[in-house]
This record gives sequence, structure tokens and C-alpha cells, in this order.
Amino acid sequence: MGHEVGIIGVCGIGGVGKTTVMKHIHNKLLNEASKFKKVVWVTVSHPLNVFRLQDDIARAIMKKSLSDCRDELNRASRLMEAMKKVKYALILDDVWDKFTLHSIGIPEPTMENGCKIVITSRSIDVCNYLRCQVVKVPPLPEQESLNLF
Repeated sequence: MGHEVGIIGVCGIGGVGKTTVMKHIHNKLLNEASKFKKVVWVTVSHPLNVFRLQDDIARAIMKKSLSDCRDELNRASRLMEAMKKVKYALILDDVWDKFTLHSIGIPEPTMENGCKIVITSRSIDVCNYLRCQVVKVPPLPEQESLNLF
């Protein structure tokens, strides 16, 4: 991932291989520990559960959940403060719903902080809403898919 791109959206129809490709990238990033202090994978799914998403990220970044706090804004603030201290690569898999990074407590990736976010989604609207650099994953052409069998 280039320094100038902070958020990448991997977009395509269901079953095209978005998650599989990202699992390979996730595993590669885990083996390149010098690039990021934390490499985090969270499956988001539908419908969006903000508390669960915040807890999943907090457990990976802070090694604890935010379950002691029931206020969404306070939870976002606590998560934001913790994440600002860490150079991270965050992979949000299977994103269906629009949300802002700020509402969850995720700092914007910048060239200065070196953080990266990748989302996988079936929806180009979700990718655009999050201001992603979109990478479209097309399905295999019919003849190529028939050659697999």
C-alpha cells in the first residue's frame, strides 16, 4: 500500500474472493511486523453493530473490551485515543452499512501516522462513503470459471 493511500475499498459481488485475498494480505502483514505495530481483522457483517465493532477493535488494540462503558460516544473517544498511539493496519471485512470512522472511534489514516484501513464490501456506495481508493474485484469470465471444473 502506498503512503498516499490511507483507505482501500475492495469491492465486488459475493463469492468473488474479496475475503480470501484479504486473508492472504492479512497473513503477510502479520509476518512483516516491522511495518505495523498492530494488524487487526474484524468481520463487520450486517446489520452494523457499533458496540460489537468497537469491542472487537478495542480487544485487538487495547487487549480489553469497552464493555464497562455503555455510551457510544464515550466508547468512540476511548478507542480513538488508544488507536492514535499505535501504527495499525485495520481490515474491516464484509461491510454492508455506511458509517463514519469517527463515529466508531477509528482515527483517519494519514501519511504522518502511517496507518492503513482496508474494507471489503459488496457495495461501491459504502466504499465511496468511506472515501476509499476502490479496487474492484470482477468475477471470472464464464469460460475461465468452467475451466475450473
